[in-house]
Amino acid sequence: MIPQRELTYSDELEVVNMPSLTYTIDYKNNRIGGTIDSIKAVEQAVDKILNTPRYSHKIYPDWYGHELCSLIGQDRFYVESEVERMIRDALLTDDRIIEIKDFTMLDIDQKDALTVKFTVITTLGEVGVQKEVTI
Repeated sequence: MIPQRELTYSDELEVVNMPSLTYTIDYKNNRIGGTIDSIKAVEQAVDKILNTPRYSHKIYPDWYGHELCSLIGQDRFYVESEVERMIRDALLTDDRIIEIKDFTMLDIDQKDALTVKFTVITTLGEVGVQKEVTI
């Protein structure tokens, strides 16, 4: 005999935010260890997203990472017009990130790179970021 049980369903959906607890990446010593949470975890996520080319690693979904590599060899004016959009596109996939603002292109007289400075507004606070983009 098949057991009979009455199930009740609710139309209300409860959204639960998962903690941002993650392992610490020590780039200096090429080690992973310990854990971090809160704003430090978001800072690390921003750094990781901006250092991972999109579509290049099978372990990541197609929406993860950046497409800044497509700017290599392009005209500097084109790069300056696209870099902000590409960074926004990459970072706003993280649901802890609300907004990216205060973009500044730093002219350091480099022919093959462009330095971009911006602020990432998150649910946990603000993160200042400086990224060098190869062109």
